[in-house]
Amino acid sequence: MAKIIYTAIVSDASKKIGDVVFTKNHYGSVVRKRVKPINPRSAAQTSQRTLLRQLAQAWKGIGQANIIAWNTLATQITKKDRLGVSHSFTGESLFISLNLNKMLSGGTYSATPPSINANNVQPLAGFSYGVHLGSPVITWTNSSLATAVLELRSPGLVSPGRTYMSKFKTYFYAPCNIAPNITDINAAYIAAFGTEPTAGQVTFIEARVIDTATGFSTLYEKYRVVGT
Repeated sequence: MAKIIYTAIVSDASKKIGDVVFTKNHYGSVVRKRVKPINPRSAAQTSQRTLLRQLAQAWKGIGQANIIAWNTLATQITKKDRLGVSHSFTGESLFISLNLNKMLSGGTYSATPPSINANNVQPLAGFSYGVHLGSPVITWTNSSLATAVLELRSPGLVSPGRTYMSKFKTYFYAPCNIAPNITDINAAYIAAFGTEPTAGQVTFIEARVIDTATGFSTLYEKYRVVGT
């Protein structure tokens, strides 16, 4: 799926042309290939759908005061996509988004919204992938974040000639080492896939940091990893 930004010449598009579909989602206009929907019903997918249903139901019972608080917080927060375009939340979508992040990464559900401050809404900087003391690591920068988990997703091993990957099916998590902000992802990868890439083998990894205290997160960063 590709995101698009319209200009004065073409201001909007919808429906399909041949095998190309023009549509919109919460984050803006997108163009994608027309495909027959599939439903693999993996364990991770089923778990996430269950949590989404539970949170949607929970929203109805958090009380009017909390609903007003979430709606107020939503007006103060925007989220930027990969094209740098800002998008706003509703109170309900922010409640579901932050609590889903917290619960998937080992945090706990909260009916009340977190406090807003510069530390938990700004993107974390300095993401990079490399090797430290013989193990694959991801480094990142935000020395003031006290509670964090690195969420990773990967397709597992792919063809050595592959230079791009768009589908990342398996999610796994690694606790962040706050200082010196170096997270060893080797154990988490092996737990998810059984073994690490050997010399010449290729995989792709996407990673983001989730603050388990608030549910706020960074955008995903993508890496092509070659075993050594």
